[in-house]
Amino acid sequence: MLSTEQQAALHRTLGDRVKAARLELGLTQEELGRALGRTQPWVREVESGRTAAQPYVLAALAAATGRSVGWFFGEPDGRAPRPDA
Repeated sequence: MLSTEQQAALHRTLGDRVKAARLELGLTQEELGRALGRTQPWVREVESGRTAAQPYVLAALAAATGRSVGWFFGEPDGRAPRPDA
């Protein structure tokens, strides 16, 4: 089980990666939230590290940004393989 500090670090990494992917795509928090079926405040909370995304939302986030789910947790590169590759 992860310690409280490890959980906080994981949430920060997730939040930083969500923000980076969103900005790379030129999306606002509201636009990303809409694409995920979530709200702008929810995106803000995830980006700030105060909350984490559920697994099904992470899968949608990965699909929407072209990143792997692992990338959001700190794996390098994280480009999802293209379905036609």
